[in-house]
Amino acid sequence: MICESGGKMARGRWYCLALLCAVIHAPAQSVPGDGTASPKLIPRTKAQREAQYAANHRILLNVQVTDPSGHAVTGLDAQDFTLQINHQLEAITSFQAVKDGGATAHAHAFFVIDMLNNSTHDLANAHQAIEKLAGSAKLLPLPTSLVVLTEKGTQVSSASRNAEEVATELERATRNFHLIDCTADWNNAALGTAISITSLDDIDRALNREKTADWIRNCLNEKYQLSFTALLDFAHQQHRVPGRSILIWIGPGWPILSGPEFIPDTPDVRQSFFANLVQVSTELREGQVTLDAVSWPASSPIAKLNSSDLETLMRGTSTAAQASASSVAMPVLAHISGGRVYMHEKNLTPELAACLADANSYYVLGFDSVPSKGPDEFRAIEVTVNKPGVTLRTNTAYFAQP
Repeated sequence: MICESGGKMARGRWYCLALLCAVIHAPAQSVPGDGTASPKLIPRTKAQREAQYAANHRILLNVQVTDPSGHAVTGLDAQDFTLQINHQLEAITSFQAVKDGGATAHAHAFFVIDMLNNSTHDLANAHQAIEKLAGSAKLLPLPTSLVVLTEKGTQVSSASRNAEEVATELERATRNFHLIDCTADWNNAALGTAISITSLDDIDRALNREKTADWIRNCLNEKYQLSFTALLDFAHQQHRVPGRSILIWIGPGWPILSGPEFIPDTPDVRQSFFANLVQVSTELREGQVTLDAVSWPASSPIAKLNSSDLETLMRGTSTAAQASASSVAMPVLAHISGGRVYMHEKNLTPELAACLADANSYYVLGFDSVPSKGPDEFRAIEVTVNKPGVTLRTNTAYFAQP
């Protein structure tokens, strides 16, 4: 809606309903013939108790360590790493060094072909980059699939290590592509500026602009909901798949509904965005999904985040009062998951190759999370290694539960 006084567009919101059901684990009991529960508990061995505790509390982190040239640093042991949670030392309870993850650790990769938010030019760049990837390395380092996102949902192609096959599948999937551009009339509608009502023509002009604003709002909200829900569903499905997933999202991703054109967030809306942040970051971590944002735009009519905004958001959103639409922007979620964020470039091939290379060599660190006093307690993660000159990437935070 267009407000005459402030000239701001009211923002329609959606609330993510894909909530996970909590499972309460109760001690197993035997029930006699009279139907009353016996107080006798089924005994468990120490190993069984430890396995159950680990299943409920163990946090796994995929850790990338690279040298100044970007090559993986191998040969490290658990003793080389230090883990801090909220700036307090935490014991590393499990450790694994992975080499050739695509062959030894069931690692797999996915290129997200976003036909909801990408332009024809964006898709052409993605196709060209994958074709060049096929020319430089016909055998990909790990099984790779396409995740094609449309208004009907997602379709996942069969995994292949043959880059030419992946490029051919991309060409087939994007044939006859037509993008619904929500912002085509953004400038023509002069959104964000007030209209002085001095005649009947001004009233008609204001009504037409209000209709345009409503259409843009609904269009952006629909793309946001479809895209974000697709990410949630994908991450949740990876819980049942062994190994790590490298999810490479090519393009701008979902719209960020924030900025001076929109009314400020209410406490309820902030709480909704915070709940979405908690859910998606948890799903990504538990599904061992590393999200990479490739060719993300630094600015656009629907993505008003500059480098300063990103730096602030990447420090973490710890409470609902701090949450906003930007808290669940694609580059922010990529950073939380330990992934890469690349701004828009003409040649995407080196970036795609670097994302795939993450599965070649990495470390899996585990620690046991202490239950929190309340729900959704923000905990910062910091991992360091006693080797100078290296760069380390991993999950940057998680939300603990009671």
